[in-house]
Amino acid sequence: MLLSPSSRVFIVAGAIGRDTDDPQRAWEIICKEVLAPAHNEKIFTFPGAFLAGLQGKNHKLVEKWLDDALASQSLCRFLINMQISVGIDARGCERLIEVAKLSTVSTHMFGNLSHGRATQHLTGADLMRLLLAIAERPDGLETAIDIFHIRIFSLISDKKTIDHTDRQIARTLLARVDVERHNRHETHDLVEITRTCLAPPEDNSIARQLCERLRDAIRHGNVWVHDYHELVAVLGIFFPRIVLEVLVEQSDGERYSSVFENLGERQASPLRTINGAFLLDWAHEKPQSRFARLAEVITPWEDKEIERDNAASTCVAWTTTAMRLMNEAPDPGEIVQIFRYRLHPSGWSGSLADILTRRVPLLEYLTNDPNQRIAKSAQEAVASLKQEIDAERERERQRHRTENERFEW
Repeated sequence: MLLSPSSRVFIVAGAIGRDTDDPQRAWEIICKEVLAPAHNEKIFTFPGAFLAGLQGKNHKLVEKWLDDALASQSLCRFLINMQISVGIDARGCERLIEVAKLSTVSTHMFGNLSHGRATQHLTGADLMRLLLAIAERPDGLETAIDIFHIRIFSLISDKKTIDHTDRQIARTLLARVDVERHNRHETHDLVEITRTCLAPPEDNSIARQLCERLRDAIRHGNVWVHDYHELVAVLGIFFPRIVLEVLVEQSDGERYSSVFENLGERQASPLRTINGAFLLDWAHEKPQSRFARLAEVITPWEDKEIERDNAASTCVAWTTTAMRLMNEAPDPGEIVQIFRYRLHPSGWSGSLADILTRRVPLLEYLTNDPNQRIAKSAQEAVASLKQEIDAERERERQRHRTENERFEW
């Protein structure tokens, strides 16, 4: 029964703890089986469940055995599950902090603290001490962040306030995040902690740290912006100026490529959460450089539904922000040319010539713009793009001809 994977084990073990007349003898048998080499440390549920059943009638004895387990080189590996089963109070938190210092206990065992509201009764101060102890382990930061994320989720679900201590925990953990080492497939926890716990202006420094680490990691080729695009998006909601200054703007003399350069066009731009009016106001502060930088990174067009002859269809149209960029920039022609080259997809399947042909109307629309500098630049761009399309169609015909000849008998 000790080795059974059944969920009923917890119920049975708890009943034994609750009803036994000789808890000492029962505990000795359980410990012997738990530590038996043949069981290869596979018995985790039963000891904790037994203690959970026993504590209702002999809390003092349960506390003693938990302290004994902490002092035992053999049993300490099972203490996390035991403590979670009986509940984590202030003393239980102290035990877990001590366990976090032991190299013999695997970090993944602390992941159980994110289940079943295990930490809900801890004060914010105790939780912070526990999470920092876990985060200090070589591979413990992600586990600490996951535990805290669940804590925040529970508070929100219960419609409780996220207090100052919880926000301080968030700041402390986020300040330690290494974007190159963090699991890029599990960034949702970072996004939600940032969304719920950070606020300007008191957290501007943390937001700037995150943006700078992302920028440097992306430029060095160690991560891709799409790994963290939702984090950038949520930072853009609360800290738009920092996102723009760190991730979009470049200092004089810098020759780095944009951190957004390899973002697929099918992915929504992380800057989509920043209000268009804010983007334009920011650009006007340094118009000679910022208009062009924004043109390189925003999504300048969008799909719009139109209705003709009682039938709905979709067309591609410039966004309001893109039109303002072209009209308000010191050199509208420069912005038009940037957009012209961004019409070329970063990746595609099928005919590139067909894709570019469908985008020609975007530029043709600008040829009638009242701003003559926009219209003139658009005319040049249309001619250039059509030449590219003709050359690409010829290349595609040549490829098809070669492929057909290869299969001729």
